[in-house]
Amino acid sequence: MNKKELIKHLRSYSDDEVFAAHLWSTDDIITHAKGNNIKINKKEAGQILENIQRHLDSEYGITWVTISDAIVDFDNERKTN
Repeated sequence: MNKKELIKHLRSYSDDEVFAAHLWSTDDIITHAKGNNIKINKKEAGQILENIQRHLDSEYGITWVTISDAIVDFDNERKTN
């Protein structure tokens, strides 16, 4: 979900609605990948985040472990193609 889509979604709620959220960005993904010696660009980071969102388990949420696993999976798939 991009910023524009997120804002549109949030506007559908009343102004007094209360939320709890943790937002992850492509910059988070790129920085974490770089820390693990994996180079990805903004588009690839977006693909990784979209994949995480599609397979989200709400019991566990999105953690650094979730992100690490998704980056490694992406990198491994990229290497085999």
